[in-house]
Amino acid sequence: MSKKAIIIFLFLTILIPLPGQKIVPTPADLYKDAVEFMYSEDYKDALFILLNLQENGYRNPNTSYLIGECYLNIQGQKTRSIPYLKEASQKVSLGYKGNTLEEAYAPVKTLLYLGIAYRINNDFDNALHYLNSYLNTIDDVEKDERNLAEFHISRCNNAMEMIQAPSEFSSTTLPDEINTAYSNFNPLVTNDERVIYYMNELKFYDAVMTSVQADAGWQPPENLTPKVKSDGDHLVTGLSADGKQLFFVAYDPYHRGELYTATYINGAWSELEKLNNQINTQFNETHASVSPDGKTLYFTSDRKGGYGGLDIYRSYLTGSGEWGKPVNLGPLINSPYNEESPFLSADGRNLYFSSQGHYNMGGYDVFFSALGEDNHWLPPVNIGYPLNSTDDDLFLFPLGDGHLAYQSRYSAVNGQMDIIRYHIKKIGKPARFFVNGKITLQADSGYDASRVQVAFIDQLTVDTLVVKSLNEDGSFRQKLPAGNYNLDFSEENQKLLTKNLNIPDYFPHNNLVIQEEITVPSRKARRDTFYVKDVRFAFNNCKLDEIYRTYLDEVATILRKYPELVVQTDGYTDALGSTGYNYNLSLMRATAVADYLKEKQILPDRIRIQAKGETNPVALNKNPNGTDNSQGRSYNRRVELIFSGIPVEVILLPINDVPESLRLR
Repeated sequence: MSKKAIIIFLFLTILIPLPGQKIVPTPADLYKDAVEFMYSEDYKDALFILLNLQENGYRNPNTSYLIGECYLNIQGQKTRSIPYLKEASQKVSLGYKGNTLEEAYAPVKTLLYLGIAYRINNDFDNALHYLNSYLNTIDDVEKDERNLAEFHISRCNNAMEMIQAPSEFSSTTLPDEINTAYSNFNPLVTNDERVIYYMNELKFYDAVMTSVQADAGWQPPENLTPKVKSDGDHLVTGLSADGKQLFFVAYDPYHRGELYTATYINGAWSELEKLNNQINTQFNETHASVSPDGKTLYFTSDRKGGYGGLDIYRSYLTGSGEWGKPVNLGPLINSPYNEESPFLSADGRNLYFSSQGHYNMGGYDVFFSALGEDNHWLPPVNIGYPLNSTDDDLFLFPLGDGHLAYQSRYSAVNGQMDIIRYHIKKIGKPARFFVNGKITLQADSGYDASRVQVAFIDQLTVDTLVVKSLNEDGSFRQKLPAGNYNLDFSEENQKLLTKNLNIPDYFPHNNLVIQEEITVPSRKARRDTFYVKDVRFAFNNCKLDEIYRTYLDEVATILRKYPELVVQTDGYTDALGSTGYNYNLSLMRATAVADYLKEKQILPDRIRIQAKGETNPVALNKNPNGTDNSQGRSYNRRVELIFSGIPVEVILLPINDVPESLRLR
């Protein structure tokens, strides 16, 4: 019999004394039981008692507050807390005790909970009203309470941004063979989508189910619970790539969450086996999944040494077949809040997980982190609204590269959790990055900052997103989504200069401000602006590419126009090869550029040649872990043009197009 069934039975026997029974619990006893259930997070059982107390005449701000708190902690029913919390909010007091059923007030925390409930209901105006009311009521010294309210205020603001730039996807609810009248959740699917494992919430226990998909559709599911010897409290969390190993979590009242595994051997499932002491501790372990090659375990734990709440850890399989000492994935992935349900994509290049932190619109949001060139995870990216909601979104199981996924969601039709298949076409890209900049006008430039405008142009679509005038001091501020942009500055249709701006999807949320200092050349004293860039070469090559011949034609033109100009060609190589070889190769590159300019009637005495070899790299030759960085090396194979004798009529602007992630200087 389930805990809920036992509680209902006991409650009814309390209210209806048996023959000869003289001891009848008082409403005060029932109230005490409800509070104890809430302390142990048994909100459904507490709710059952509190609703019955209200039906029997004990309706007051305190019981309404407690009912609201219960609803707020029950999945699929959180917005039902609003009328109870709103009623309780009419009579809150800083002196609230809550020790007795006759308590005449509700705690000030009612305002916080009501704000959270409105946020989950997407009513952001009311949410912000009550969250700010809560902040205005509590003392400044209550830092934890203030941080929690500000946390939810930021979630409201994020949600409003994300709703404006939704993700694109299609979804299919699995048929009745899988989605029964009871909740079905924690779906795990083999990569060929032929077999599914999931949980089915039956009347008295949670069953581990599996089904095979044939040409006719999903076949009648099989209950694996008796085969793996689960007691109904074990939930599936992970699946091996070959579909022959399952991972489970079970709640033990003495050891909290513990992780298990079962294996399909010789046509049958083994009984559950607890993972070793490197994984299971005296702390809470809540989820385990395995990499496609079966050699790395990703799991969640709130053990000591983490970054806050549940963190994601990684453990490698040792030569003896045991899981080794875990390593925390670090603060880039693990926020000060809880992380949950980590899964790797089939190619191992993306880590999907849920988090209460990062750039978040709800309780838990689903994120993914891509594996960078140095085999480190990049900052997490929110998969976007409405894949993520203002409530908790957990356990998104990816297939392939992550464009296909399975997840369970509460159905508005039956109030239960149904399993859904997603085809994700595009993640949402809300405008969440502030670009702050300022241009500096030379005193004799003749330009007026108030007449200068900046246009933000999407490099991909060539669409002008916004045009705005600068402030009197030459500053500007604009909010943008991730992407590549040109910032075009102009005055009265005369283009002054263009600044390139790249904001990657994985740009860290704690670095929203991008400061750009731009100096506009004088239009009185200088008439020619020339952009100087490097001439680059293929690996182990000194032949000029055609695109650089066009550029050197422009260099020759400016040299012919201004005979005072002198140019020096400094040749460089990447770090591969011996020092002597690289010196000679850099000399040949510098000479190739000089010879081309001489062919364009530039006198030899105006051209100087320098061989620099592999010195002074502008980009990474190697990654921090010592592996080769071929992209960075491509920027080091170059010839730099160094000009001298520059007349006042000319301004030379160097262009540094080396990506910031590779740049050394």
